[in-house]
Amino acid sequence: MKPTATAVVGTVAAASFVGTSIFALTGLLLGESGSVPDLLLVIVVAVLWDVLLTPFVLPPLMRLFAPLDPKAATA
Repeated sequence: MKPTATAVVGTVAAASFVGTSIFALTGLLLGESGSVPDLLLVIVVAVLWDVLLTPFVLPPLMRLFAPLDPKAATA
């Protein structure tokens, strides 16, 4: 079963949020200069860019990696 476009975009948004948040919080804990509002802005911008670019980047990547599907190797 193929995932829906909504599920794919939702997964990208969630992964982007978690990854960017961990990166930003790590910098904050290690003493990088910056404030929490600056970090929140960076997180929001990163999530928006990732969601906006997903329809252009993911389909070509899916076609590129389709031959590596394990189900195709056993058929």
